[in-house]
Amino acid sequence: MTQEADRVPAKIACLETENTPFTLVSTAGFHCDVWRSIGVIVRGGERAPMDFVLKRYKRPCTLAEISVLGKEYRTLKAALEEIVPTARFVATRVDAKPSVVVLAENCTPWFDLSNPGNEDEALPLLSRSDRAKAQLADFVRHARRWMAEESKIIDLGGTENLVLDKDYGVRYLDSFHVFFYLDMLHVIEEVDDSLTFRIEMCIRRLEYLERLVKRLQ
Repeated sequence: MTQEADRVPAKIACLETENTPFTLVSTAGFHCDVWRSIGVIVRGGERAPMDFVLKRYKRPCTLAEISVLGKEYRTLKAALEEIVPTARFVATRVDAKPSVVVLAENCTPWFDLSNPGNEDEALPLLSRSDRAKAQLADFVRHARRWMAEESKIIDLGGTENLVLDKDYGVRYLDSFHVFFYLDMLHVIEEVDDSLTFRIEMCIRRLEYLERLVKRLQ
């Protein structure tokens, strides 16, 4: 869902949402909705361009949960570097309830890489850029390592989690709950069928990305 212009329909304690122009990017995310703000910020009498993405968590969130979310993000950022947009997690109150928002570097997705149905289009696009091929190989290597060594699979189930941007850069855009922990399938007595489906989808998509990397060699 996308609109030309809008306002964030919530009171966020750390932002003047009523006075800041935002454009709705998406409400389709499992954990958050996404807004973009473009404008000019004045500091010390100097004007500077402002362009960032606001990700509003859809549920209340405790400080302990925010700490876990931030740790997962830092794990991604440390390993994948420029593939992961710079982001800041902010503990705040949303509509008077404790929650979290992410203020992130804006990155406009151009092509969905994680969908196996896009393979015929993905190959020629990736072939145009040695940088993109190297980034995808790096992403797959780390994702496979996390799965083998830490029993966790990176979330590849979204429509625009792993993308090419307009400059042929590989970018991973998810911020919240970026890993599924495979041990959960054995610990939880009654596993939600939807959780099992999402984990299996992520594993299949990682296998697809590995196949892409091999075909590009």
